[in-house]
Amino acid sequence: MAHEVTMDADVSKLLGGDVIFNVKKDNAVLGDLTIRKGAIEWRPKGNYRNTVRLSWVKFAALMEEKLKKE
Repeated sequence: MAHEVTMDADVSKLLGGDVIFNVKKDNAVLGDLTIRKGAIEWRPKGNYRNTVRLSWVKFAALMEEKLKKE
């Protein structure tokens, strides 16, 4: 049940571009997490039309809500 997270970016892209994390569980792809300057995006495996995109403000609110429920 190990998760594997790899990053698809080179150093020059880190200075102003997107960073993409490829997320796997037991060698099966779960999806890609893209970190952008203005948002965070989740793209599930094989379902790129239904990308979940959140601004950083909305992402922070979602995480705070999650913490309150625990």
